[in-house]
Amino acid sequence: KYRIFYGLTEAVLSDPRIQAWLNSKEFISEAVKDSPIVMKYAPSEFKTDRDFAFSAINIHPHVYEFLSDDLRADGDVFYSVLDSIEKSRSDPTQKSAIFLIHPVVPASNNWWFPLQYASQELQSDREVVQKAYDSLSDNLKYASEDLLNDRSFIYPKMKEDPDIFEYIGKSLLDDKELVLLGIRSGPEMYEHIAESLKHDKEVALEAAKSS
Repeated sequence: KYRIFYGLTEAVLSDPRIQAWLNSKEFISEAVKDSPIVMKYAPSEFKTDRDFAFSAINIHPHVYEFLSDDLRADGDVFYSVLDSIEKSRSDPTQKSAIFLIHPVVPASNNWWFPLQYASQELQSDREVVQKAYDSLSDNLKYASEDLLNDRSFIYPKMKEDPDIFEYIGKSLLDDKELVLLGIRSGPEMYEHIAESLKHDKEVALEAAKSS
């Protein structure tokens, strides 16, 4: 019964038997092992219960997506998600925790990024975003515009992983040093740079080298 929650209609969810299951923390805790989306249908008081959130996240980090706004603005709750993901990397039975398990998401876009579901406050928090980046660099895509336009924050990451160039803020797209780093990761990055640099000889040469 734990695997039946994807694609259920509201009519089915209103069935008294389903409702009885959803009103049980024991059931929710068991169900999220295979179907973290079950948290979406849990009673609101479960989604605002901080202790229960920590417990459920430890079972499967994806439940974070369905927690209350307040809990998704809680830094400690977010860090527990990163810890749960890290744990899943060393546990072959929990590899799905790194991916988005959803039937309508194309396989080429099946990564799950916890920073996407964090509050705007956390997406703007330098330390939180750094830890999310350390967990998976593509989390940077969901950082605030202020951070993505902050050269002091972006430059060290560009040196580590030039592929993140596609996420950096518009104000940095005419920064030649960053552009050269980005171009070296692949010619497809050329389309992201500022027009003012597309005719720069050094940039064009670097793009040709990387193609």
